[in-house]
Amino acid sequence: MNHFIRLHLRSIKTILALTMIFFGNMAQAGFSNDSCQDDHQTIGSTDLQILYYAAEDTCYVSVHSNPNLGLYYRDFMVTNKGLFMVFGSFGPGSESTKTGAQEYFFPNKLKKNPIVSVDQDIITIKLTDEITLRFSTATGQITQITNSIITVEDTFTPENQAGVKITRSKSLHIDSGFALGKSPTAISKANSMIRKFDRSCQVKNSELFDYTGGGARLRYTNQEFESFVANKCPGLNTSAP
Repeated sequence: MNHFIRLHLRSIKTILALTMIFFGNMAQAGFSNDSCQDDHQTIGSTDLQILYYAAEDTCYVSVHSNPNLGLYYRDFMVTNKGLFMVFGSFGPGSESTKTGAQEYFFPNKLKKNPIVSVDQDIITIKLTDEITLRFSTATGQITQITNSIITVEDTFTPENQAGVKITRSKSLHIDSGFALGKSPTAISKANSMIRKFDRSCQVKNSELFDYTGGGARLRYTNQEFESFVANKCPGLNTSAP
C-alpha cells in the first residue's frame, strides 16, 4: 500500500484538513484539472482533493462527502494507475474493524492523469478512454461509471463491503475485493478477479502487484496488461459479451 493510501485509511478527514490549509477554496461550475495540479475544492456538500505524489509518479483524486457524520462516512479515490477505491469508515473503534476498502483497477487505455471537471451538480473524472466516473456534489456519492453497471446502497457496513459494487463492465478491469483495516491488494497471497462483461479469471495478487519496497504496485498497465491477460486468461478480453 502506498503512502497516500496508508494516510487515507488512517483518516481521510485528517488529509482534507491539512490540505485545506493550502488549498481551501470554493469551486465554480466549469472548474477542470487535467494536469494533476495539487488542489482542494469544496462543491456543495463534497470535498474534491487532487494530490500528486512524485515518489510514485501517482496522481490521486479523492471525493469526500463533508456533512458532519463523525467517523461514519464513505469516500472514493481514483489514481492515474487505474485504481478506483471505495473507502468506508464505519464509526468509532479500531481501524482493523471500523475501516475498510474495496478496490477495482481499470489499467487499460489510461489517460496520463485523470481528467477532473465540475459542471453544475456533478463531478466528472475521466480515467480511461472507456471509463468515466460521475459523483453527485450534493451527496459526495458515486452515481455512474460509464460502460458499467454499478449498485450503490445508501447504507454502508463491513457486511455489505462499503455498499458499492461494479456488477458488470464492458471494460477490462481487476476486482480485488474488500478488506477491513487495510487495502485488499496489500494481501499478496489473496486473489483478484480480472473481469470483462460476465467473464472472469482468478489471479494471485502476487502476479498482479509488485510488493518490493513495501506496498502494492500494479505491475501492468495498458498494452502490457492486455498481453498479461491474453497469456493468463485466454479468451477473456474479447469484444463480444
